[in-house]
Amino acid sequence: IEVKKFVVKGPTQTYDVDLELCSCPAGQTGAPCKHQAAVMKHYSCLSHSFLPINPEMRAELMKLTSAGNMFRKVKPQTEHAQPEALSAARAAGFNPTVVKKWFEKYKDTIETLGLENAPDHIWNCNETGLHDHFLSTRAVAEVGAPCLRSLVESINAAGGYGPTMIIFKGKRMKPDWLFGAQKNTFVKMSDNGLINSDLFTEWGIGFCKVQNPRPHLLLVGGHTSHVYNIDFLNMMRENNVHVFSLPPHTTHYLQPADRALFKSLKHYWRLEGRRISRESGGKRLDRALFMPLFSKAWMKAATPLNGQAGFRGSAIYPFNPAKINENLFISERCFQETPEHLTEHNQILQGNISCLEDIVNTQEEVGENMGPIMEREQMGLASADQLETHVAEPPSPSPQGPLCTFSSSQRKELKRVFALTPSPDSFTRGELAEQWDLTSEQVKVWFQNERRRLNLKQQLK
Repeated sequence: IEVKKFVVKGPTQTYDVDLELCSCPAGQTGAPCKHQAAVMKHYSCLSHSFLPINPEMRAELMKLTSAGNMFRKVKPQTEHAQPEALSAARAAGFNPTVVKKWFEKYKDTIETLGLENAPDHIWNCNETGLHDHFLSTRAVAEVGAPCLRSLVESINAAGGYGPTMIIFKGKRMKPDWLFGAQKNTFVKMSDNGLINSDLFTEWGIGFCKVQNPRPHLLLVGGHTSHVYNIDFLNMMRENNVHVFSLPPHTTHYLQPADRALFKSLKHYWRLEGRRISRESGGKRLDRALFMPLFSKAWMKAATPLNGQAGFRGSAIYPFNPAKINENLFISERCFQETPEHLTEHNQILQGNISCLEDIVNTQEEVGENMGPIMEREQMGLASADQLETHVAEPPSPSPQGPLCTFSSSQRKELKRVFALTPSPDSFTRGELAEQWDLTSEQVKVWFQNERRRLNLKQQLK
């Protein structure tokens, strides 16, 4: 048996490499000791008492535990992705001409169907993706691959919800994936995890089962599985459901589901996902845990108030196109500049230059007149009139406005609204501010602070 000796601080000890025994009191019993660790590190030996200490040994151990390369899966190419800003297509497509024309057609449609006062018959259907890797600022995913789980949902202007379809990427579905699912929720499979014409038709079958014979209006996006799906359109027509498409590149504002429901859903989805990630040590979310996690986030986000806020925020119901802020259309001028606009901009620019020249000349004249006054001040000879001209002006108020203190009744009402929707839209904040004679910005700051406090509480747990 080969015996190696290695001297550490203190008395000399002998360590047997084959038997993995040391002459020290702890090593004689077979337990790992510091002398054994020193020998392993110095001679790069492999021991059952310690993990591999260099990359070669780790690779060898991985090869042994995975039975070589026979059953090893190819690691997908991944990259870090930053959230993208508003695309140029959406910035150019959301213009007053297109939006005004669409609202005119929408108004004619609801008047023809008699749905002006029937919010529970005006629906919006949309799909979104839920990722399974939870990070605060970046998302890690396969390059070019979509989210593994897609969600198709419908809401109406009264705050009601239709059937929910979850789409997994794959061929076969396991029964345990449905454990913990909500009512009217079903799971389907697709090759890429995204919606297609066949799956959207299946969702339409479930949607028509819960509707009454009275006409319904279904607002959809411009996806090919929606507007070019003949089977789906024929089925909707037979069930007295009228499909109405939103304008291209405007769904980021006119889509009620995106305005409120999906925003809140993804907020709670990330909170629950980070909690699971901390408990599992950063493991990828298993499909068997998707439904319990999704149900918790869905119960918090899918409230009647969120459904109504989506339609109210997009000005679809109540019908009020004038509610759309004109500042949202400013980006259109970046893509549709005309000579008249350029002439107007040149005139404004020339006027600004003239104003700046006048200001500079005025400052030079004031500087020349202030010279003698400063000399008299240094000599202590300044007059009272001249001193009055140098009295400092009071500081201007803060651009954020004065600090606001809420009363107990106001805090109680704010917490009630926060329990229903932690991220209320601007119209809800405006109503609360108008009720208490406050600014919408002060109410917005309160909700931001409350969300930070809740996130910190969740992280501490």
